[in-house]
Amino acid sequence: MNLAHAPQRKPTLWILEDESALQFVYAEILENEYDLQFFSSLESFRKSAATDSSGCDLLVADLRLQDGNFLDFLASPDAHQLVRCPFIVVSSLDHQQTLRQCFNEGALDYLTKPFTAAELVVKVERLLQQRKSASSKDENGAGGIELDAAKLRVKWGTQDARLTAKELQIFSILHTAVGTAVSRRRLQAEVWGDAKVSHKSLDVHIFHLRRKLEKLGLQIECDLNGGFRLKVPETLSSSDPSLPDQKSSGRN
Repeated sequence: MNLAHAPQRKPTLWILEDESALQFVYAEILENEYDLQFFSSLESFRKSAATDSSGCDLLVADLRLQDGNFLDFLASPDAHQLVRCPFIVVSSLDHQQTLRQCFNEGALDYLTKPFTAAELVVKVERLLQQRKSASSKDENGAGGIELDAAKLRVKWGTQDARLTAKELQIFSILHTAVGTAVSRRRLQAEVWGDAKVSHKSLDVHIFHLRRKLEKLGLQIECDLNGGFRLKVPETLSSSDPSLPDQKSSGRN
């Protein structure tokens, strides 16, 4: 007699949307594949997130709600402690400045209303797969690097740094190909997909990511073709002040 395998846990999506009609649309499209939890206001979302957001695999957030703007919420002092899962922003606005603000605040993607069922499903699947790949590949990562995708943290030696969701995506791609240059085109395609963003967006994120990694002793180098390469020192002692310095050990 064959024993049935235990069912796999469905990914959990939190949906921040105050229109009941749109909540129904999300349910019709997604409820067969995902566990959905709906929030009709920023306040109700804040209360749940403050209690525990570790069970959220992806947040789909409407930009403008009756009790406030999601971007304003992200700018609040405690936002980074509350929003601990990757998120997509949904809005009828298609302004370049709005998209730029959302991506700068850590949005992984931007979905413009009205959207099709296929657009929503593809974006959700792609982002969840990226997160799953980042967690599995970086659990025992190259060069002793530890990447915690859920907490948006990277650790090397005794030091760690908190990344934005977008920086995490970029770092994960560079880390997977550590020592090898990754083209600008590949980074833009894998991180932003079909979203229309300024070509300077990648440069801005690389700039901030590079500054954070330098504090850990890691470097992002540019190659002659305009690509980017993650450089990891061979030993922790070369950049970790808590460990003995091999160069001064007296060995010839």
